[in-house]
Amino acid sequence: MPANWRLDLTLFLSFLKIASVTVGGGYAILAAAREEFVERRKWLTEEDFSQLMTVIITVPGLLAINSAIYLGWKLHRFTGAFAAAFGALLPSVTVIMLIAAGLSAISDFLQSPYVQGAFKGILCGIIAMIGLSAVKMGKNNLQSLFDWCIVIAAVLGIAAFHWNPAILIACAIGAGIIKVKFSAPAQKECDK
Repeated sequence: MPANWRLDLTLFLSFLKIASVTVGGGYAILAAAREEFVERRKWLTEEDFSQLMTVIITVPGLLAINSAIYLGWKLHRFTGAFAAAFGALLPSVTVIMLIAAGLSAISDFLQSPYVQGAFKGILCGIIAMIGLSAVKMGKNNLQSLFDWCIVIAAVLGIAAFHWNPAILIACAIGAGIIKVKFSAPAQKECDK
């Protein structure tokens, strides 16, 4: 990895690039960040990225900013977190300010069928990015029948029963703790 200020500059520019060209919010940015920091730069392993996902999804705040702060902190503490967060924030703040300043001037443009078609195409691309990221994470993290049962239960809870995601996360945490509690004695027996 680059040294000191170069690392901060690289984090800033990386998140600036990701946030500038990625449309679709936090999950789309996470997919792009995974590509940048796991695949391209090799600063994180798949396990590191899974840990990042677990932490940032369970804390309040915007996923893009949470991931920038977490990754920046992991790589270069305070200055890395600040540089990465600023890079992730700058494009959104700039675009929102421009839209707010000229909203009445562009409202007809936004209603154009071509612009609406472009937005639909962008949405399809975002869904593909998020899906691919989920598949890659699943390959690395869903290693037992128990893991798959938690995933299936969570999908059913959200899709069929409309349960609150916070409740599902709490239940998944509880299930993981119970799994460790009941598998730990069996593991100790194998270690003897």
